[in-house]
Amino acid sequence: MTESPQDAASQSAFLALLQQRDRLTGAINQLIETDFKDATVDLTKNISDIDSATTQLKNIGNGLAALQKAITIADTVVKVVASIISMVA
Repeated sequence: MTESPQDAASQSAFLALLQQRDRLTGAINQLIETDFKDATVDLTKNISDIDSATTQLKNIGNGLAALQKAITIADTVVKVVASIISMVA
């Protein structure tokens, strides 16, 4: 029995989301392990970006389009975390 294109697309999108989750986990772990060279660094915008992305993730619906949107939002979060790491490392 073969999968329909929609099932294959859903599977592909799901795997992409899992990869983004792993990237985010890695970025967070790197941030946790970072020695902060300046505790006074202004991280307000980055925190705001993460809050915004979290709100967007909470508001997405079900389905492939929502899954693709979640992947895009997760990518944004990874980029923000990477930005924080570069600021404090």
